[in-house]
Amino acid sequence: MNLLCFSSNDKKQDMSTQEDLLKRLEAVTVRLEAISGQKPALAPKPTNLGGPSPSAAASAAGSGEIPAHVRAYDDAVEEPLNNWAKLTDQIGGDLAAVKPKVLAIFDSARNYLWTAAGKAQPSDEEAQKMLAPVIGLLGEINNFKDSKRNKTTQWNHLNSISEALPALGWVVVKKTPAPHVKDYIEAAQFYINPILREFKDTNPLHVEWTKAWKSIFEEMQKFVRQVHTTGLVWNSAPGAVPDGASSAPSAAPVAAPKAPGGPGGPPPPPPPPPADFLASIAPPPVDTDKSNRDALFAQLNQGEGVTSRLKKVTADMQTHKNPNLRGTAAVPATGQQGDASPAKAAAAPVKKPPHKELENGKQWIVEYFVNDRNIVIDVADKKQTVYIYRCENSVIKVNGKANSITLDGCKKTSVVFDALVAQCETVNCQSVQIQTLGELPTLSIQKTDGCQVFLSKVAQACEIVTSKSSEMNISVQTTDDGEYSEFPVPEQFKTTFVNGKLVTVVSDIV
Repeated sequence: MNLLCFSSNDKKQDMSTQEDLLKRLEAVTVRLEAISGQKPALAPKPTNLGGPSPSAAASAAGSGEIPAHVRAYDDAVEEPLNNWAKLTDQIGGDLAAVKPKVLAIFDSARNYLWTAAGKAQPSDEEAQKMLAPVIGLLGEINNFKDSKRNKTTQWNHLNSISEALPALGWVVVKKTPAPHVKDYIEAAQFYINPILREFKDTNPLHVEWTKAWKSIFEEMQKFVRQVHTTGLVWNSAPGAVPDGASSAPSAAPVAAPKAPGGPGGPPPPPPPPPADFLASIAPPPVDTDKSNRDALFAQLNQGEGVTSRLKKVTADMQTHKNPNLRGTAAVPATGQQGDASPAKAAAAPVKKPPHKELENGKQWIVEYFVNDRNIVIDVADKKQTVYIYRCENSVIKVNGKANSITLDGCKKTSVVFDALVAQCETVNCQSVQIQTLGELPTLSIQKTDGCQVFLSKVAQACEIVTSKSSEMNISVQTTDDGEYSEFPVPEQFKTTFVNGKLVTVVSDIV
């Protein structure tokens, strides 16, 4: 057999073609036997994802045959998921704690595919109910990740997990579900890149971990593109029902809270499904209520009477005549507008007290400062890092040479520092200013709208990396007396296909 498989490329291609034909014949056989009431005789394929999993127990039970589409799913994700689980155990820490939930969510997705193979396509509402185990597990993983903010060295690892897992929502994406998986691979890459930069030369195990994690979804994308090209295939094996043991029971909680009332108290309720996941995978609701449409058209057919309930805009409500209203989001209502119900007020953002602390002698945490322009941090060690989170209209001065500085979710905030060993990074910021008085090897601007950077003469060789950002300007000190020259960073590019490859240049508009 080895001689036949590896003797030449042509024979490899023949064997691959034969395997594809066999899989297609197996799928047809399963459907024909289900219609005729016979039990398929194909042996179930057990899975082993870092230990006895619910799917493996179901296969061992042998009470239900695995549909062809589910076997294809096993072939796609089992090996990379098993490899990821082994690397996760070797790294340990918070990754090892969250691993059972990750394995359980993949098993729940497998159970969903199994159920879909045995029944006709249900309504969108019922399909969402079937996804409840997946959504619940994703909520638990996100809650665990959020609880570890500023408390773990594996923060980027946990984010790469939570960013990639919504790719499992491809099952409710119609027409072209494969690109949905790819989008979440790219979302996870944003947090994988810092892992690669940090551990590339120090710990290759983490680099292998990122490759294993990405390969799971890359193989899943291939599976979706080949087997479910235009959407999830329903009823491919009529009557197929997953065993009770195959439904993914909730794994041991990642961080189990104490039950009220002591050991005998009831367990805490499961967390609600995250709204962002539901929005990302659920199709938009379709209004099919004919009576509502008829009522709308009846109002429109009133002619001139349709405007009878509108309120007249007076001069004191017009922004061009009343300068006091300029810059506000909306003109405040001075009276009730007919019978219209008042609009619901937007929920005010949660305000937390400002906090500045040096954690474990390694990382300065500066968060939730508002309108404070005198925040000073004295760095005593070049290994110390500075993390600035959700500060607004504030100024932070960093004295001494630090390892790195990160601005996350800040607005109208400025940071001035003496020098850095590694890099300064902005993420999800608006209208921020950065000034270095000494060395700055690397500047990273990610998902930021409005960034003004002032580089000293010794920092002119700074490497600037930008992504998904706008309104970026770099001012470079050109003379000893402190004069700066400003240079805009391009936001728009033009790509053409030249001589067999893509060539990207700055757009002529810029």
